[in-house]
Amino acid sequence: MSNSLESINLDFKKSFHSVFQKPELIQSFLTKRSNKFDVIIKKEFIRRELETDFAIVALGGYGRKELFPSSDIDLSIIQFNTKTKKIEDIKDFIGWLWTLKVKVGHSVRTFKDIEKITKSDLKEFTSYLSYRIIFCKKNKVASLENDLKKISKKWNKTKFFKAKRLEQYNRFQSFDSTEFSLEPDLKESPGCLRDFQTALWILEHCFKLKKLQDCISAKLFSKKEVSSIYQSYTHMQALRYFINLESGVNRISFENQLLLSKKSKLKASKKSSAVEKFMRTFFLHASNLSDFNEFVFQAYDDQLNILKRPYTKNYYIFKDRIGISMNVDLVQNPELILDSLIQVGKLKRINGLDFKTIKKIQESLPKIDPKYFLLPKAGAQFLEILRSSTNLSTILKKLKQLGLMRLLIPEFGLIEGQMQFDMFHVYTVDEHTFKVVRNMRQMQIGKVDPSLKIEHELINKLPKIELLYLAGIFHDLGKGKGGDHSEIGEKIVEKFCKRLNFSLHDTELLSWLVKNHLIMSSISQKTDVHDPETITNFTENVNTIEKLNYIYMLTINDIRGTNPTLWNSWKHDLLKQLFMSSRKKLNLGEAESNKSIVYERKFTSASTIKKGHAFLNQVWDQLPDAYFSKYQLKQLSNQARAVATSNGETSVFVQSRKNLIEIFIFTPNQAGLFLKTVNGFEQLSLETIDSDIHTTRDGKYAMNTFICRHKILGGNLIQRDIQNIEQKIIHAISSENFKEITKLKTKYKKVFEYPTRVYVSPTNKKNASLVTLETLDQPYLLSKIANIFLDHGISIDSARITTLGEKVEDNFTVIDEKTKSCISQNKTNQLQKKLKSL
Repeated sequence: MSNSLESINLDFKKSFHSVFQKPELIQSFLTKRSNKFDVIIKKEFIRRELETDFAIVALGGYGRKELFPSSDIDLSIIQFNTKTKKIEDIKDFIGWLWTLKVKVGHSVRTFKDIEKITKSDLKEFTSYLSYRIIFCKKNKVASLENDLKKISKKWNKTKFFKAKRLEQYNRFQSFDSTEFSLEPDLKESPGCLRDFQTALWILEHCFKLKKLQDCISAKLFSKKEVSSIYQSYTHMQALRYFINLESGVNRISFENQLLLSKKSKLKASKKSSAVEKFMRTFFLHASNLSDFNEFVFQAYDDQLNILKRPYTKNYYIFKDRIGISMNVDLVQNPELILDSLIQVGKLKRINGLDFKTIKKIQESLPKIDPKYFLLPKAGAQFLEILRSSTNLSTILKKLKQLGLMRLLIPEFGLIEGQMQFDMFHVYTVDEHTFKVVRNMRQMQIGKVDPSLKIEHELINKLPKIELLYLAGIFHDLGKGKGGDHSEIGEKIVEKFCKRLNFSLHDTELLSWLVKNHLIMSSISQKTDVHDPETITNFTENVNTIEKLNYIYMLTINDIRGTNPTLWNSWKHDLLKQLFMSSRKKLNLGEAESNKSIVYERKFTSASTIKKGHAFLNQVWDQLPDAYFSKYQLKQLSNQARAVATSNGETSVFVQSRKNLIEIFIFTPNQAGLFLKTVNGFEQLSLETIDSDIHTTRDGKYAMNTFICRHKILGGNLIQRDIQNIEQKIIHAISSENFKEITKLKTKYKKVFEYPTRVYVSPTNKKNASLVTLETLDQPYLLSKIANIFLDHGISIDSARITTLGEKVEDNFTVIDEKTKSCISQNKTNQLQKKLKSL
């Protein structure tokens, strides 16, 4: 048995390139595997003489003859004779099944038992929709077939439909409701095999269509559409078979993507790598299956209500959807296509187009000159859609689904399904784009976290919300074309504005936003947003309040739409600080004396402590005014207590802030302090997100603040956890064995290739240098960096730690410990060489 299966698998591996080119070939391999198990199971079943009292039936994927290398074998053993004496024999048979070295799902039931369980259990009922008799005595086959067909009557169509819709909704929720996640599960992710199978169950049970091809005669889908859907399905099957053989899982990890692209023999081009080409093909197929699934659900949902209500001459209302009247010729009146979506955006109780209208648009579009959608008239309709009072995200998705988005913006078609094989994006470019615009829309209507209350108010004060949405749509359209995507995107949006006769002001604003869409996140993550010079440089580029408002809204929603795990309260605070300080400067609000603010914060924070005032005042006097501008009063009060009670020794204060941890460390200044600190963090499973490092003017004390994430506990710390962290940090800083870095016990395997880059440049401070390190994240990275600095006699004046997925961008302001000035060229060369070896 194992040899014959291995032979099938070996043939598949040898033929994979051909199967990838012609995916329908996969069915022969799946069928062969199913047949092999059929033969051996049937043979053993007969050998044990079980056929007199039992029949054996394949269910689910095995029932469909779609048996993958990692598939379960689902069997229903049907007991005819309730008084059988072969119960022990059937138990032995089931035990034998496990010797097949596959996971076996089985049940032994009478038909009455089956009727009872399928009546109440959706999963069991669904499995019997794909039954196939492996063996039954000839004189009982007809009766068994008749009984099995009766099962379908246990659930009425509408009940089954609603249950499947809820089941699918829950499945989608677990995958972030998108088919465009970058490491999808081929079996369960939206747009993959389960979507096709669920749609097929709806067609079979609710429409009484036995196979996909029957959709043609039922006029649900055209022959061309059915062929395309089947090709997408078999493409997914071929990939799953391959991945099952290689890793025994269904998920296409980044590592598996590289392997698949290699085995597919795809060639890289100047603009796209082989793996990007491979994944773009995947996402286009996923989108096709997702659309098929959605249309099947909508087609049946529309059948539940046949009452149509006239709306205008051209439209009717159908349930919660709008439809284009059947007598309307869309080829002669193409403007009604976009106008129908404008109506969806106006009517609160309408949630989209009905199924017949969708099919009508799909049939009409190939007959309409594509140039029509590039005319100012169509462009004006698109802008009106962006001003929709409701359903904007739904409408934009429908524009893409119907192919209208790439007709209105041809460059959009080039990024559909384009993956971003990097360390922090988790969606394709087009899905990320829609996530960004959806975030903007949710922010506008107030469906956001309370922490974004100010942003909600601000976005509603923008003079033209559609310009923000356009910036969201265009900001990444330059990707995949070779070169700087921001500059390429700027040219694309300029062309769009010119075609639609935008005003000079709106054209300049949109072009600036697209070109500079990364500037605000870059500055907030790489520089000190409390430094007046940072604000000055930023506002020289922004130069108007209007630009500042738009770029702030674009930046926040861009980051939130990149990777759900990257957005946190700390990033939000940095961006908000940059925004507020820049707005104050642009409004000339900074004329108010900062000295009074600094004095107030110094005095108020000191007044909260009961003893240790003298020592605290000594330390406070050794800090620049900028230090007190950087922290909020509550933070300064906590720091004051830590300093005042320290007796000049190491003192640590830890507090939770949402999903992050803020750690303040006051300690006598010493060699290797940063190394000791990060060593301690790594032993505590703390990941450093950001840091502010300060030394008093006299060089005696360090006052360092770190923002961290606990890799295990997240932000769920109890008081005992906080005390443990404080004590262990104090111990780490007091330790003399700080040169030792704990060796990693688990294997660290790189999936991405990213060359380490090191830049050393002068800073605003005459006696300091800025060291920028861009590399892949790895265990104990900060300890290794700190060790290198220590070995080269370099002290860290300040640090900005930024982790983006698997990529790290760290900035250190450093001083040569010996010369107390910026590092020499010779030391720079040594440092770069050492850091690049990480």
